[in-house]
Amino acid sequence: MRLLLFLLSICLLTGSCHKKTIHCQIGIDPSWYPLEVEGQHMRILAFSTELLKEIAKNERLDLSLIRMNWNNLLWGLREKKYQGALSSLRPYVFYLKEYSFSSLYLEAGPVFVLPKGSLITEIKQLIGKEIAVVQGSSAAVLLQKFPGIIIRSYLSIPQALQAVEKQEVDLAAIHLLIAQNFVRDLYPNILKIEGPPLDNEGLRLLTLDNENQELLSRFDEGLEQLKKDGTYEMLKQKWGLSPDGKIPNDLDLKAAAFLDGILDSHIGDEITL
Repeated sequence: MRLLLFLLSICLLTGSCHKKTIHCQIGIDPSWYPLEVEGQHMRILAFSTELLKEIAKNERLDLSLIRMNWNNLLWGLREKKYQGALSSLRPYVFYLKEYSFSSLYLEAGPVFVLPKGSLITEIKQLIGKEIAVVQGSSAAVLLQKFPGIIIRSYLSIPQALQAVEKQEVDLAAIHLLIAQNFVRDLYPNILKIEGPPLDNEGLRLLTLDNENQELLSRFDEGLEQLKKDGTYEMLKQKWGLSPDGKIPNDLDLKAAAFLDGILDSHIGDEITL
């Protein structure tokens, strides 16, 4: 009797016993175009897949993945070939008329990279500071909004970070997923990443506007729960998407083994999670 009451209380707290299992198909583009990921495609796919599996388990979702080319991903969603899609599309006002967006599940916007000993922690401290950016990057456009900042353009990320290391500039603004790799692998005791990304670029789950809202709701609830219990950060570290720890040399091989042929499947193949 006590066990039954305990199980009922758990159901009431989580709400999981009141949720009906729903089957949903999710479109996914393993290249993540146009997101800049610098060779991390497979790790992001492994992270996204395992994240979906954890959310599906907790939120009573029966999910299947359908692999698509980047140029057909949103077309497939509009044609209702699947109920949701993982995409780097942002919730701009003009897109909200066509799509509904989940919370960000993987941030990717520009962040500040500074010397380890730097005391800069706020935007207001950047007045009069020189900031390295890569020519043509979105960081250069974003920083133009802040008066008093001196922007220095470089041809590549290595050049921008070398300028920070040599103290030719005060800091650099580099996209998060790329900055993490460089700082963790080349400058672990020299540079650091400070603050959240400057914008809301990253990966989300999309559905057609006002359709499959239950899928979005359960995805967001499941994502929030994984963040609270530590699973989310564990998965980021496992797949090399966190600034903490050294990435093992065989991580891409482990990702390939975990995915078990997903990347080699034909376009349009369905993979059940």
